[in-house]
Amino acid sequence: MNRLVIFILLIFSMPIYGKDNIVLHVKDECSHSLTYGDVFVKNEWHFITDSTGKVSIKEQICHVGDTIKITYLGYEDRIIPITEKFRTLADTVIQLTPKSYSLNDITIKSKHKFNAEKFFKSKKRFLLLPYDDKRIVSVYAKVNYIDEKGKPKVLCDSMQILFESIKGTFLKCGIQDTVIRSRIIRYMLYASNSAPYACCLKRLRKLFKINYWGKTDSTWNFRFDILPENVSSTSINGHLGDDIQIVVAIDKKGFIPTIQLHTILKFNPSRSYNMFAIYDDYKNEMVPEYVNATSIADKMNIELWCKYGK
Repeated sequence: MNRLVIFILLIFSMPIYGKDNIVLHVKDECSHSLTYGDVFVKNEWHFITDSTGKVSIKEQICHVGDTIKITYLGYEDRIIPITEKFRTLADTVIQLTPKSYSLNDITIKSKHKFNAEKFFKSKKRFLLLPYDDKRIVSVYAKVNYIDEKGKPKVLCDSMQILFESIKGTFLKCGIQDTVIRSRIIRYMLYASNSAPYACCLKRLRKLFKINYWGKTDSTWNFRFDILPENVSSTSINGHLGDDIQIVVAIDKKGFIPTIQLHTILKFNPSRSYNMFAIYDDYKNEMVPEYVNATSIADKMNIELWCKYGK
C-alpha cells in the first residue's frame, strides 16, 4: 500500500507535458539549463523556457518546413528546422553556443587589463546624448500572447503616443486592453531611460560588474551583471536573489546601437522580462528605434517600431 502511495505521489510531482506537445530542453555547452530564454516558432509564436530550461510547444502550431528560433543573452541564436522526425521526438535537448567576439584589431598598449571606466569616460559625449521622448509621433505595435484557452494570439495595431517625463501617457491609442497599454509604456520607458543610463551614468555603472566581451568590426561589447550587494540600492530597488544582466554594444563614436536585458526578479516575478532594443542617433539624441520585450510571467511578447517627428 505504501509503495502505491509513493508511486502516485511521484507521478503527480512530475512536470506534466501533453503528448501532443513538443518539449525542448535548452542547455549550454556544459549541459547547464538556460532558464527564461526566448523561443520563437515561425517568428510568430513566442514562448519562454521555464526554471528548468524547458519549454512545451503545441504540436499543432509546429508545421513541417517552419523553424524554431531560440535566443538567450550571451549566446548565439539557434534556428531549428521543423521536420517530420523532429515532430515525433518527445523531449529534445537544444544546446546553445556562447557568443564570441573578434579581438584581432585591438592593440594592447599596457600590461593592465582593459579599463572599462576609462573607456566609458572617453566616450562620454555620445553615451550621454539626451533622450527627448516628446518627439515620438507614432508607434507600431505587434503583440503575441497566449489567451485563456491556451491558444496563441497576435494583435497588430498602430497608435499615436506621447510620453511626459517619466510617466507615460497615451495621446491616442487604438489598443483598448489596459494590460497591453501599460506594458507598452513600461517597455518604452525601460528602453529609453533605465537601460541606456544604467550603462551611461557612472553612479549606476558602479552597481554592476562590467565584463569586456571583445570587439567586432564596428563595436565594443560589454556585459553588466548586478552586484549582489547593490541589488537593494535605491537606484535598483530590488531584492537579494534578483538577477539583472545587460549586454551593451558601443560603436566607434561611443554611440549605443543595441542593448539586451535579462531581468529576473525573485520577489516580483510579474515584472521579470527579457528585452532587446535598437537605437538611432536622431538629431544628436539617443532614441529607441525598435524594441522587442517579453514579460516572462505571462509570456507576452511586444514588438515596437518607433517613428519620430521634428
